[in-house]
Amino acid sequence: MNTTLSSFGGIIPRMSEHSLGPTQATMAHDALLRDGRLEAWRERAHFADAVSGARSFHLHGCCVISWPDVVTAAELSPDWTRFYTTGVDGGGLKVVEITRGCHPTYYAAGVPAPLTPPKAEATCECSREADARSYVYTYVNRRGEESAPSPASNIVRVNDGTPVTVSGIATPPDGYGIVAANIYRATTGFRPADGKIQKPQTAFLYVTTIEFPSMSFVDTFPAVALGPAIETQYDRTPPIGMQGVVSIRDQIRLAGFRRNQVFFSEPFQPHNWPTKYDLTLDYHIRHMGELDQKLYVTTDAFPYIIDASSCDENRCSPVVSVETPLPDIGCCYANAAVMTPHGYIYASTMGIILLGSNGAWHLLTAKWFGEREWQKLRPDTIRMAYWEGFLLFATDMATFLLNINGDPYGDMESAELVTLSDKPVACLVSNTGKLLLLEDDTVWAWDSADSLRPYHWRSRPLTGGPDAVGANRMASATPARGVAWSPVSCKIGGGPVDMTLYNARGEAAYTRLIYDETPVRIPRIGRHLWYEVELRGDQPVTFLDLGTAHFTVNSGR
Repeated sequence: MNTTLSSFGGIIPRMSEHSLGPTQATMAHDALLRDGRLEAWRERAHFADAVSGARSFHLHGCCVISWPDVVTAAELSPDWTRFYTTGVDGGGLKVVEITRGCHPTYYAAGVPAPLTPPKAEATCECSREADARSYVYTYVNRRGEESAPSPASNIVRVNDGTPVTVSGIATPPDGYGIVAANIYRATTGFRPADGKIQKPQTAFLYVTTIEFPSMSFVDTFPAVALGPAIETQYDRTPPIGMQGVVSIRDQIRLAGFRRNQVFFSEPFQPHNWPTKYDLTLDYHIRHMGELDQKLYVTTDAFPYIIDASSCDENRCSPVVSVETPLPDIGCCYANAAVMTPHGYIYASTMGIILLGSNGAWHLLTAKWFGEREWQKLRPDTIRMAYWEGFLLFATDMATFLLNINGDPYGDMESAELVTLSDKPVACLVSNTGKLLLLEDDTVWAWDSADSLRPYHWRSRPLTGGPDAVGANRMASATPARGVAWSPVSCKIGGGPVDMTLYNARGEAAYTRLIYDETPVRIPRIGRHLWYEVELRGDQPVTFLDLGTAHFTVNSGR
């Protein structure tokens, strides 16, 4: 009689050891489990240093920028040498410009409008050709973004081309990168009303740009030399205290939230957040993610899906509400939710939720964690990353790696769960597909070093008699009961690995290095109802045989 492990599975914490399936493990630590093989990962490699006490980071090109705060970052356009963040120093939306040497410079996003009007001075002219003028000005930052206009100046009446001194331009506030002011003046023209008569129309037309520290300008431009009309009358700066900035790449725009409100920037204008796009939801928002112009919004009660592709002059619609309470409880770290090709993944009170584009949802961790086991992990401290079909999720209690590359909305029978030694406080996947982990003020590249990381795998209780996990009994194996038995030989496919046999009392009964399908004898270790096999090593293993006679394993599987 022999017991064969021809496939190696992961752990299922919600089940007792004796109720595990025939291929499942009581311990699967730092193990790579795919296609039934037991393999080792490569060790992580140093990627970059982080700031002291770092809790979040972002990769911009080849530059790693880290923060001691919980920061959300979004790239808007790949040819821009900047990106956008919320949460830096507890503030709202900021622009991060990267200089040579990967040094970040922070500016408050948006351009605030001037609060005081300019002053126009000129000798009054009262001829029939005289024009009544008024002036406004706007601030312009180093990126060419323009604010809403100031209040209008006093009115002066002069002939075309007469010098008018425009002064009283206020010093701009610090922190926005404002470098200049655009000056506009009111001019009245005519437009057809009904095709028969004309009605006068007044607009503020561009006059010139003055660069600070200049604070005044003498206007001698004739009317024919004026530029286009001002277009920023209704521009709004990003709302104060905005969080969770997200990039909607296909539209070159940003989105963010504050409490239960969702905000959108104007396409190609990350400094302008018009009120016409504001949305108010019923519950406080926790996280947002974007995929295919759909915005996935989790709250402290129900999740929502906003179709951002339909944003127009009215509102962004439709908004799909999932009519099941699925509160988002991840609130301590930057990567507490993650977007995947399958949908948006976040932590709820029941486990990890996968939210699809049509509002369908699936409890990804139902097979592995009951609600009690899940709560013991402190899921409010979760941080996650999706990488090459694996979901890495860590809490302050443990770190796990779950294979979800199959059908995540199905039963996920082929998915396996293992634990990892890493304890990252933040994680993300680079544009080149590298999984990066932030731990101990260092950014590490996962599975990237030259050396292998040893795995630690331990089987379920293995029995003799009719409940043995034989090669032909995988599907029908029952919970371990069995009869008293004592393996006397073993053989392994692959290796070398260190094998340890544990008896029913949890004692290490025998340890030996085995490899290459070479049968080895096991000395008398007593008769027990079950044994557990523990494997430690870094070489691939395809099967393991335990026999009650030497010839059993000597003749192959």
